[in-house]
Amino acid sequence: MVEYLRLGSTGIEVSQACLGTWMFGTKSPSGSEIVTEEVALSILDSAWDSGVNFIDTANVYGRGSSEEYIGKWLTGLNRRPLVLTGDDLANARRTSTVATVLQHPLPRF
Repeated sequence: MVEYLRLGSTGIEVSQACLGTWMFGTKSPSGSEIVTEEVALSILDSAWDSGVNFIDTANVYGRGSSEEYIGKWLTGLNRRPLVLTGDDLANARRTSTVATVLQHPLPRF
């Protein structure tokens, strides 16, 4: 069972478990992806189904593949998890696949 915490004074509740996505699209020394898009989407589905709504990503994870995979995954959801990115959010709103999919601006902390 996933437990939730209030994120500061925002009123947003996030799962105590945060899914880190730094391996999504990252290449091994041989050049193959360690976590392919198909596997990444499956991991995201499993985390969501388990109650995880807190996802860590950044535009450097997998050279941008992590955000691309998450953006594709978000397209099919009716609810929005909280996605925090290591990139500056103002810049991400202009360039990020994830930010493009989100219909409402992300709060700044």
